[in-house]
Amino acid sequence: MHWRAFQSFDYTALAGRQVLGATYLVGWTGGTQAAKGGSVHHAHCFQYNCIGTYSNLGSYAPIATGYSTLDHGQFYADLTAQSAWGALLVTRGDESPGQYSFKHIDTDLAIYWKDYPKPKNSLTDSPPNNATGVNLLPKLQIELDPAVESNVLGWRHQVATDPNFSSSSIVFDTAWHSS
Repeated sequence: MHWRAFQSFDYTALAGRQVLGATYLVGWTGGTQAAKGGSVHHAHCFQYNCIGTYSNLGSYAPIATGYSTLDHGQFYADLTAQSAWGALLVTRGDESPGQYSFKHIDTDLAIYWKDYPKPKNSLTDSPPNNATGVNLLPKLQIELDPAVESNVLGWRHQVATDPNFSSSSIVFDTAWHSS
């Protein structure tokens, strides 16, 4: 048996931003100081058996002072990329028969992010109105600001026939490139 505590952090401000890392902190504030740890999981509802797709986001050490830190960078990067807002976490502690591990805990989440780089220009000039005998093949040319270019982790170019870039509308797609 386990005790479970649910947490929810508002990370909607990350919409349109790149998550570089996230650290989840668990600190002891009271209860037993027995050397019993616990684990942190994704939860899909507020019930005992609601462990979500990310089944285990790490274990925290038996703590009596200070904080245990867990890396949740990929978890929040994936949620942000999928526009999946409102994820719940559940922190669990061991309640094996004859054991007592209930702890008062303090949790916190630190997310490190940056804005996606924006190009200085995106398309070359289009042909003038009523022009004849001109090449209609578009030429994509993207130039990043040098101050931004040194911080780019990777990029990819896609052209689609609709603004939502549904998979059936993508007409051009490059592989991912890194700087």
